[in-house]
Amino acid sequence: PMRNVLIVLIIFLLAICISVSLFVWEKKLENKYAEAIQLGGEWLLNAQDESFLRYKYDLKTGEYSIFQHPLRELGALWSIGKLAKYSGDVRYADLAQKGIRYFEQFFKVDTKNDFIYLNIAPEEIKLGYSAFLILSLLEIDHAQKDYYLEKLANGILYQQNKDGAFRTLFYSDE
Repeated sequence: PMRNVLIVLIIFLLAICISVSLFVWEKKLENKYAEAIQLGGEWLLNAQDESFLRYKYDLKTGEYSIFQHPLRELGALWSIGKLAKYSGDVRYADLAQKGIRYFEQFFKVDTKNDFIYLNIAPEEIKLGYSAFLILSLLEIDHAQKDYYLEKLANGILYQQNKDGAFRTLFYSDE
């Protein structure tokens, strides 16, 4: 009987050791994720320019690309909005507002069909621009948030075909 008690005690102590080790490991992993999020956010803050964001950086030359990547920049705007909400850091909220202000200059209104779209690249007005703007607006406060959400969503619905599929480019069969 004493031997059985010892075995149970050893198993119990091992279970405690394993539980503590797993807890510590989870905390370290959690801290690594938090650190990665913080470093990514800091990179975005440092990549700001006068209008919004310099999206692409060449490590070899140490320079930012002169080319714009609107869809990727809009994806970054969504990430910045999520980061602002997650962290509560006003710097990210300010950058998200800056991004919205930047993209507002490309808003075009289709009064006939009652929607707004982004005319960043007139030869290729992508549905994704509207989608990322909607996702971004859902993360931040903005004076015209509800209006923009409604009109951008109307644009996405305008792009839907009768079979349910979506055309990816506005005013195109694609």
